[in-house]
Amino acid sequence: MTDTALLTLAEAARARAYAPYSGYSVGAAALCRDGRVYTGCNIENASYGACLCAERAALAGAVSGGNREIVKIAVAGSGDGLCTPCGICRQVISELSPECLVVCGRRSPAEGPAEPAAQKDREGAVPSALTAETRSIREFLPDAFAGNMLASPP
Repeated sequence: MTDTALLTLAEAARARAYAPYSGYSVGAAALCRDGRVYTGCNIENASYGACLCAERAALAGAVSGGNREIVKIAVAGSGDGLCTPCGICRQVISELSPECLVVCGRRSPAEGPAEPAAQKDREGAVPSALTAETRSIREFLPDAFAGNMLASPP
């Protein structure tokens, strides 16, 4: 699946976000090795600690669906500029899939939040309304905390 196609699925998931407090909606789409895609959107809550990011919602769907081999995850947000995973999401992506590619959506400030800009993705496809910028999760979180760093129980 191309970066653009995955980002388009993330954008569709973004339309289902529940973001009454920040007004910043986010969608994510996680592509697994077997070709299945799991989507998620951010779900805000008046108790801020109960909020769920789109990336973790998509990853929870993949894991609960029995799939832990995530090869790529796309993220699309409603604001201007590049939408990247937050620190917690970076950590979760890194633990589940340390070789994962992250496709970040960018909206053009000239077009505003309603209409993203067009540009070629890694595969050379030109999306109708999205700009894709792809990096590895290691680029986002080079020194991730890992399970082997935990102390063994006595």
